Amino acid sequence: MLMIPGGCERTKEDYRRLFESAGFQTLGRIVSTRSEMSVIEGQKV
Repeated sequence: MLMIPGGCERTKEDYRRLFESAGFQTLGRIVSTRSEMSVIEGQKV
């Protein structure tokens, strides 16, 4: 996030708004991984 200009941390609520504005019906689940990354699931309308 800090290596890419404009990168930032986002909360679950931030991602919910982003998904809705992109036409997704809902933000599904957020799955933690062994790394610092997570998998975010959503459903397209």
